[in-house]
Amino acid sequence: MGAPVEVVVAVIILLASMAIALKLIQDTGEAQCISQVKTEVDKLKLAMQDLALQSPPSQRTIDFQMPQCRGTSVDVLRFVYFSKPEYCRACAGHFQGCWQIRLASYDSSEDKIVTSQRLLENTACVDIAGDFTILDGSQAPYGSRWSTANPSGCIELGGNPCPANMPGGSCDAAKAGLTTELVDPSNPIARWATLGRWYPDGGSEKVTRLYRIILKKAVFQAPGQGESGAILICVRPVT
Repeated sequence: MGAPVEVVVAVIILLASMAIALKLIQDTGEAQCISQVKTEVDKLKLAMQDLALQSPPSQRTIDFQMPQCRGTSVDVLRFVYFSKPEYCRACAGHFQGCWQIRLASYDSSEDKIVTSQRLLENTACVDIAGDFTILDGSQAPYGSRWSTANPSGCIELGGNPCPANMPGGSCDAAKAGLTTELVDPSNPIARWATLGRWYPDGGSEKVTRLYRIILKKAVFQAPGQGESGAILICVRPVT
């Protein structure tokens, strides 16, 4: 009777070991995938920093992919400026404010944006001045909006933490997955330009993960204020 019991125990141990090994492989694969995304985010960051030192109309072009990393889907790319130091703790040397590039996922079951710890850890700090302005290349007079009829246009960027093409339209703190003070458009704490995975002409199906991001150095003058540096962002789906 002892031999069958030992065989059963051995099989249980073997299956448990295989399950642990598979989980480790999956976790490693997801970590490597997200690490590759961070490499692309860093390329985008360096392009912005380099462009900030150039004169208009200098430009840089970056191909950017939003992959599915096993359990983590990269669906949202956010350019944000925080004017409160407590949001800049991850950015060394930035005590008053900071620019960051952040990644997030879209949870369709709850219709909201979520940020896993892995994605949060891959936030990139962009070393450019706080008075820089991010301009949306889909808006006149800077450019035109992308559509199937106008593939040379630019995907509209959200002016808050939610993409302009996110289902539902409205963007509150719960939907954005952030605190209320970071979503309030009348609150100067954060300035946003947000890209979401492309929905064809307002449809609901996410079909694109690869984008071409064109950054152009520009000059911006707000009403009643002097000129400041600006980076125009034009994003197009790559099919």
